Amino acid sequence: MTEVYTIESNENITAIRFLKAPSTAIFQKAVDDVADNSPTNLRLWDLTCGGFTQSAEHIKQLAAYV
Repeated sequence: MTEVYTIESNENITAIRFLKAPSTAIFQKAVDDVADNSPTNLRLWDLTCGGFTQSAEHIKQLAAYV
């Protein structure tokens, strides 16, 4: 767990909840953490903290990273 997001696995789903709007670097760190530590293939990314204001170009970069 970090100060920016939490990762919890319940049954067959891993939930990643952001506690505040993540930067691109923090989002990439979360992707890496989940890839390294998640026992499930199903993932729920909760960005309801608001403020995920990445540009279309940044979102494309994140998608390519994933």
